[in-house]
Amino acid sequence: MILVDKERLSGISAAIGFSFWLSVVYFLAFPDPQGTDFYPLWVGAQAIVNGSNPYAPPTTELLRKSWSVTKLLHVSDVVAYPLPILVFITPLTILPLELAVYVWFLLLLACVVA
Repeated sequence: MILVDKERLSGISAAIGFSFWLSVVYFLAFPDPQGTDFYPLWVGAQAIVNGSNPYAPPTTELLRKSWSVTKLLHVSDVVAYPLPILVFITPLTILPLELAVYVWFLLLLACVVA
């Protein structure tokens, strides 16, 4: 029989509950997935999947035209993330952007909780 420490179990349960609550809040707070900093990652990963250079002018132009943040703020409109991160993101490109943002957030949240 496996004995489980009730304090540890309640702490884990609280962390899972808080993570779920936070993910729902995040999902509702950012209805526009392009309004997050994940969008350039996703665009760069899409370029890799399509066999293009994520740092090439066509990718930059796509990001400049489609990323809503560049229209609101004066931020860089290039994919400014290292290639290993973009390669790590490529499995998320099979998902629609709206779902990929949510999964990315849950992965980041899991890293914090762990």
